[in-house]
Amino acid sequence: MFAFLARLQKKPPAVRLRIALGAAFVVTLAVALVWGFGLSTYLMQVGDGKGNEDGGILSPFEIIKSEFESVLQR
Repeated sequence: MFAFLARLQKKPPAVRLRIALGAAFVVTLAVALVWGFGLSTYLMQVGDGKGNEDGGILSPFEIIKSEFESVLQR
């Protein structure tokens, strides 16, 4: 890894900028994909008609809130 970084430092600034933007794009795309698949799972739960204690349909925000609460309880 250190050898790669040393070679990268020797490249011209335009090449380093292109590599940095490409890496940022890949990381952003990975985060967006994970978020998108997670969100689709939550929305499918709402579409299945899973209700809350009152028998109503859960809104997406209630599901996200309950997931955050479960993470904070850990």
